[in-house]
Formats: sequence, C-alpha cells, structure tokens
Amino acid sequence: KNGINNIKKILYVGGIKETKGVLDLLNACAILKSRNIQFNLNLIGQFDSVIFKEKVLEFIKQHALEERVFLLGIKIGKDKWDEYAQANIFCFPSYYECETFGNVLVEAMQFKLPVVSTIWRGIPDIVKNDESGFLVEINSPISIANKLEELIENEALRIRFGNNGRRLFKEKFTEQTYFSNFEDEVYSVCV
Repeated sequence: KNGINNIKKILYVGGIKETKGVLDLLNACAILKSRNIQFNLNLIGQFDSVIFKEKVLEFIKQHALEERVFLLGIKIGKDKWDEYAQANIFCFPSYYECETFGNVLVEAMQFKLPVVSTIWRGIPDIVKNDESGFLVEINSPISIANKLEELIENEALRIRFGNNGRRLFKEKFTEQTYFSNFEDEVYSVCV
C-alpha cells in the first residue's frame, strides 16, 4: 500500500471558491489522512478571493496536508490535459449557485476518470451515480471521504467507472453529439 507509485492522485479543476465545495473536499482529505489513506490532491484553478485563499492555506496548514494537497494555479491546454491524464480520480463537490453544466466533469470522463461529485443542479445529468462515479449530498465531507476511499482502494471500480464515463462521454458529449442535442436542451441562466 505504501510507496510513491501507489499514491492515488485526486484532481479538482474549477474556480477555487467555497461554493465549489473546496473546503468540503479539503475536509474529506483531512478525514482520509486520519484513516492513513495514501493520496495526493491537485487543485487547479483560480481563487475567487485573497480571503478564501488564506482560509484554504490555513486549513491545509492546520491539518498538516502540505505534503498531500497541491495548489497548481491556472493550467490551460496541454498542461491541463496532462493533469487529467495523470490523475486517478476526479472530485467536484460543487454547490455553486450558477452551476449548470459542469464542463470539467465531461473533461474528466473523456480521460476515463471516475468522478465523485454532488447531487446538485445539472451534475446528475452528466455523472451517473454508481455507473461513472458517485454522487453525494452537498456539504458532506464524510460522504466525499468515504467515496474517495472506496475508489482509492478499489482499482477495478475505478476502471469500471472510468470506462463507463468514457462511453457516456462518447455517446452524449462529443462536439458532434452535443451540438445535435443542443437545440433540445433548456438551460437556465443564473442572474
């Protein structure tokens, strides 16, 4: 179980703000650490405020997560795709007010990543619970930790969810299928 090659990489991509569930994810990481689960978390994105950045850095320090949680800032193009390619699990515990269509979830599925996300807005239309990932209630770090642990410990499950996610991506979310279905979809706009 120990050893650098066995450390599973969890990836988060998106705005780094409270309502994207970042603190829930960090709390889940603290729980995993307390259970002696081996993992790294890479957070990609821009902080929405200096105050929230300080809060995140303080949380990481308080829970001694400096060697497990990495703030990678903004990554685009090949740099971002490389992070997806190197990850084992994608986690997106959002309850963001304006969440409609989580593009990052589709990107994760494209890379065969099993997903842990939330039952929130349009997310269940993308991630199929117990098929391409796990969906949990919002604001539930323990549930996030439990599902992440399950995926970290169960390679066969990671592979099955990842393959199912890739299949769903090809069936529903390639540019061609997406635009042919686009006119049938109704999108809400956050004001």
